[in-house]
Amino acid sequence: MAFTWTPRLRLGMTISAAFLLALLSGQIMQSNWSNPPIEVLSQPPVVIPSSPVVTARLQIPPSLGDRILETRAERGVSCAPSLELSETPGGLLDVAIQAACHRAELIDVTVNELTATVRTDAHGQHTFRLPALAETVAVTVSLGAHILTEKLSLSQNVELQHVILAWKGGQIFSVRTTTYATAADAGRTIPVLQTAPVGVLTQLGSERGHAFEILSFPARPPGAQGVIRLTVEAEVTEANCGQDVSTLAYQTGYSGKLRPTEIDYTMPGCDRVGDIVRLQNLFRDMRLAAR
Repeated sequence: MAFTWTPRLRLGMTISAAFLLALLSGQIMQSNWSNPPIEVLSQPPVVIPSSPVVTARLQIPPSLGDRILETRAERGVSCAPSLELSETPGGLLDVAIQAACHRAELIDVTVNELTATVRTDAHGQHTFRLPALAETVAVTVSLGAHILTEKLSLSQNVELQHVILAWKGGQIFSVRTTTYATAADAGRTIPVLQTAPVGVLTQLGSERGHAFEILSFPARPPGAQGVIRLTVEAEVTEANCGQDVSTLAYQTGYSGKLRPTEIDYTMPGCDRVGDIVRLQNLFRDMRLAAR
């Protein structure tokens, strides 16, 4: 039987072919979307160099003390300390210390046999005045590695008497005076107790080091005669009760030289806090002779 293309059959074949073509196109597009083509780069790869090795030695900054010295040197401030002695009227000695690189520091000053610990000011200076205890005075100042020494021979011959106490740490003992002057009464001389202070007291030093005090008065005050009785006193406190304490006592000898006496004493117990300990016969009485 012969195949005959009818109009209906031809229309069906056309529709089926169009459907198959559309289905095939969709699959091809889906495949390309999920697996895009690989594009080959033509540029050369970028190479990142490694960090260079640091071989330079670290520069350690100077210490604070060295830096302070450098800064002062840059500002033109001299670190060389100086010591100057000068004589003043009345048999007194002026001492001037200049140490710009030792500001607000404790330093030791030795005047002949006596040592005191003093503090420089904000400019590294310290000045003080003392009675000259000898015709030739030697002063030594200790500033760390620097040792300064100066001597001065006095031109004046001032007749002064001195009693001195020297110690280390806090002061415990001090000098007390009682003056027995003489007065005329009906042709006779009688002793009269005077309670007014006698002489000039000079103190030098710090509780954090050495210290001393000097009591000075004229050997022959004009128009006066009598006796000055000298004693050494200490108050018993909670800080020193029952403690062994020591000090050095000096007095001008007949030749004008100082004679030291060492004092070693055990303070009374703490049940006697507030009491006064009086040490007598350490100094000879000072006699006042009228001119």
